[in-house]
Amino acid sequence: MDTRLLEDALALIEEGTMSAAAARRNVTQPAFSRRIKALEHWLGATLVDRHVNKVELTEQLLAREADIRVLLETVRRFRDSPAPGSRSFIVASQHSLAASVFPELYPKITALDRIRTVRLRTRNQDEIMALFLKFEVDLMLSYQYRGAPRPPFDDTILQRIWRRDSLVPVVGGPLRFALSEDQTLDEATPVLRYPEDSEFGQIIAAYPNSERLMREEAVVVETSFAASIRSLIKLGAGVGWVPQSLVRDDMRRGEVVPISAAYGRIPLDVVLSTHRTHELGRYVLDNLVPD
Repeated sequence: MDTRLLEDALALIEEGTMSAAAARRNVTQPAFSRRIKALEHWLGATLVDRHVNKVELTEQLLAREADIRVLLETVRRFRDSPAPGSRSFIVASQHSLAASVFPELYPKITALDRIRTVRLRTRNQDEIMALFLKFEVDLMLSYQYRGAPRPPFDDTILQRIWRRDSLVPVVGGPLRFALSEDQTLDEATPVLRYPEDSEFGQIIAAYPNSERLMREEAVVVETSFAASIRSLIKLGAGVGWVPQSLVRDDMRRGEVVPISAAYGRIPLDVVLSTHRTHELGRYVLDNLVPD
């Protein structure tokens, strides 16, 4: 059983429509509909009534919301629980940081005397924040936009900046050779964009100069995953914003190139957070980034 199908059902209950739930789950509506049908087939139950112009959630689905939540939480706890006699150090990270920054942290964490194994949990920003606030992880690895207010944590939360980063607009593939002499782009250049409700989407929308690369009519792909945008950029599918740490090696090899600084650079901090009462988390944080 793929528990993502249960997460799809929960998203459908919370959003109320197929289109909204599909957007939240970052898939197309036809793909989301197929996943709901797969869940119905596995359960042997009808979860939505399909009409010509709309679908309606069945009472059977709505009545099982609490059961779905309990089942998902039980599976998560079982998956994340350490084996007898061991203690995994649990890190929650945004997807892009798991690919770019976590490999830097891993050898430093495992070199510490008290750490035997590390368990990495990758989620969207709001999801890792929820895990962190519920004390389900030892360390949170996240981005913070330097132009936005810091999260309203009290003094029970310890935070240290691991290093600086930035969102940069880059192109790759054949588009590298379409840049003008001043490294600007034709207005018809395809755009790869993050959804408005995603972490990077909100950061970019808040940046004063972002409208130059946010043209609705030029958008060809929208995805929450920076790694997907990076891969599409390297193919030459369009221009997009990505964390510099994620494309540092690509830039060094010349596979992607930054466009003009006139389009902007969005400053980010890579931040490590733990609870002051998390003794193991505090031990790791103090050794990684001494106060």
